[in-house]
Amino acid sequence: MPKILIVDDNLSNRLAIKILLKEFPECTISEATNGKEAVQACIDEAFDLVFMDIMMPEMDGIEATRHIKSFDQIVLIVAVSALGEESKKEAILRAGADDYITKPINDELFRHRFSNYLKIIQWRKAASEATTQSVNLFYRDVFPKAILFRIYQASSLPAIWEYFSLESALTGAEAADALRALYQIGELMLSINLPFELIVEEDKEYYYFTLRSTKEAPIERIQPILHNEISSGGWKIDNYGFSLKVAKNSQKRPSIPTPSRHPVDSKTLEILRYSHTQKVSANEYVTEMALEFLDKLEMLDALEEQIDQQLFDFEHDHDMSHLNQMGEGFKEYAAVIELLIEFQHLAYAISSLGDFLLQLPTLSVTDSQKSKLSLILRGILSDLANWRTMIFIKQEANDIHYLDSSLLSSCLQAKMLFETLASQEETSEGEDLELF
Repeated sequence: MPKILIVDDNLSNRLAIKILLKEFPECTISEATNGKEAVQACIDEAFDLVFMDIMMPEMDGIEATRHIKSFDQIVLIVAVSALGEESKKEAILRAGADDYITKPINDELFRHRFSNYLKIIQWRKAASEATTQSVNLFYRDVFPKAILFRIYQASSLPAIWEYFSLESALTGAEAADALRALYQIGELMLSINLPFELIVEEDKEYYYFTLRSTKEAPIERIQPILHNEISSGGWKIDNYGFSLKVAKNSQKRPSIPTPSRHPVDSKTLEILRYSHTQKVSANEYVTEMALEFLDKLEMLDALEEQIDQQLFDFEHDHDMSHLNQMGEGFKEYAAVIELLIEFQHLAYAISSLGDFLLQLPTLSVTDSQKSKLSLILRGILSDLANWRTMIFIKQEANDIHYLDSSLLSSCLQAKMLFETLASQEETSEGEDLELF
């Protein structure tokens, strides 16, 4: 039974993924609202898959991924990024994330990706549990895969250094010492016409480098190099070679898959791609804010209550007309935010959702489908209330724009689900037509 952790400070984003995961009831799902919670959750419990948001007001997903991968190499981490976060997407992949998926998430794409993730999880579990007798002198059971280098001439020796210094997961002083020792000893053995093979094995904690020759190795000349370069306990030697043990530090950066495309208009793309180069804390922003704008914030509280009441009514009677009234509420909310100067992008996201709800036709959908719609809208409303509290009441946000692209992605996610239902409705109507 795969164990999944969803990490996102926005409730609407967590709900969107949980809705998509309902098709996979064999999974158990846990949640975390920031990077620190995610790291602690992974310390307390072994997860198979983590959906990691990138932008969070406390510890971000990049730092959280780096922490988690430092003690759990097997967990599959999938970054969940908003459109326009290309640089941050690159950063989280370098930190150890295995893949990324872009919000808003397409249902069909998610099913395809998640099926592949389940296969990878099964393979990683099998690989971590299946062991084989090692060739290294530490006599440790290792994973059933190994890398072999055949070094018969001096020109082949740099291949070892290049592979592990440029391509590998090995980082830090310990790894540098090991590579330096291997290179020096390799030069020594080739200088006396003694070719060798280098076998690299691994388990959960270590890489094991074993150098073996077909003839007896010059132990008396190899030992001083190992003493000088490798700490005590990090090497073992016999008449035909030696083994080094190097602790794992980080994972190799994976290749980047082709991103999915989303049908969004040019204005939306412009906002998603916009990057605020200078962070402004909530405390700084409110301190410099004009007093007349502070009075308008009470309107946001009232509008949240109004929208919440319409959503409550929709959840109980599933009357689609409530969505139109919610649309009017979101439009008013956006108009107030737009007066705050710094939040035009956030206002655009909320206004676009309001416009869509206002023009939403009546659909013949099931109660289950309406429940999914209400979950996403409930999440968006909760995110707005939390944003207002973090910025204007508690003033704890390190960056007042932390919600901008994420909320727009949530609104697009809601619209995508509506559009899917509308398409289904049109299809079913077409099937009912009789041609004479």
